Amino acid sequence: MEVEKFGRISLFVKQALKTALKTEKKQRARREVLWEIVESSSTYTQFHQRPVKPK
Repeated sequence: MEVEKFGRISLFVKQALKTALKTEKKQRARREVLWEIVESSSTYTQFHQRPVKPK
């Protein structure tokens, strides 16, 4: 039972990873654009002097 459950989970993870790899480039580009908007907003820079860019 436990092994069967784990097998299903790993299969789901594999499918999720495939989907993530397909959309990774799009998401990365979108994140960079959003980060530029966040960095350029004056209210953000007031509260966060040295923003740490998410990896």
